[in-house]
Amino acid sequence: SFPTRRFSDLYLRLHSLPSATFWLAKNSLTQRGIGPESYAITELDISNLQDGDIAGLALLNLPYAWIGIVKSENGHNLQFYNQQEQKHIDVETNKKTIWLRAHCNFDTDIGKLSYSFDGVNFQEIGGEIIMPYQLKTFQGVRYALFNYNTKGKEGGYADCNSFEVIEPRC
Repeated sequence: SFPTRRFSDLYLRLHSLPSATFWLAKNSLTQRGIGPESYAITELDISNLQDGDIAGLALLNLPYAWIGIVKSENGHNLQFYNQQEQKHIDVETNKKTIWLRAHCNFDTDIGKLSYSFDGVNFQEIGGEIIMPYQLKTFQGVRYALFNYNTKGKEGGYADCNSFEVIEPRC
């Protein structure tokens, strides 16, 4: 007989693979951004990340932006990165669970990223992200869950307990 498991006990586990950047990360999972407006929200357990791992949620486009947890030998940092502006913002944290949210408004082509330590109160970080329409990737903006390791090795893993896309105008 097989043990029964409640949904809350099930996680999507993303193991990190070596990559120099988010753009080159090989095991990212994506979902097309739904217009005219949508949010993607995920809950990540980051307690098993290893040195050099970066796990999070991105607006996959060219240019891209992401929010995630960077694990180093000194601990965990929440980090925002906007490729277009080459902008980094770091927030120290000792939390092992974090909620990440991406918002896309396709009427204005503006995205926003935010985080929460309780799953209820979200804090925007990094300001508005311009989501230009371009013909280099032919995919439009996509939400992406990712985990990669910048140390040239396989690292640890991040457990995603949920991923939800919300369409506020429906």
